[in-house]
Amino acid sequence: MTQHFIAHILYILESIEQIEEFISDSPQKLNEPVTYRAALYLVQTLSESACKLPDDIKEAHPTVFWKRFSKMRNAIVHDYLGDTSQEEIAYFIKKHLTLLQAAMEKQLPEWRQLRARLQDD
Repeated sequence: MTQHFIAHILYILESIEQIEEFISDSPQKLNEPVTYRAALYLVQTLSESACKLPDDIKEAHPTVFWKRFSKMRNAIVHDYLGDTSQEEIAYFIKKHLTLLQAAMEKQLPEWRQLRARLQDD
C-alpha cells in the first residue's frame, strides 16, 4: 500500500470519527443545519476518498458497498440544491459508514498511532 492510499484511509477514518462526534449523543442533531452541512461535506469527501482506493483494497472488503459511495458522492456534488434528504444521510451514515470504518480499521489497524505521529511532526 502506498503513502497515497494510506492518506485516503486516514482521511476516511478521521472523517467518520468527526461525524460520530457531531451526532454521538443524538442522530437528531442532523436536523441542525450546521451539523447537517458539516456531516454532508464529510460524507461527500470521504466518499471521494473511498472511490480512490485501489481495487485490491476494495476486493479485500466485499461487505462494503463501494458503488454506493460513488453514487452518494455524485448525488451530493451534482444535486447540491437538495434531493439528498437528512433521512438518507442518516441512513447512509448508520449503514454504510459503519461497514467502511470496520474495513478501513482492518486495512490500517494502527491508524490512530500513525495519525498521532503525523500530528507530532
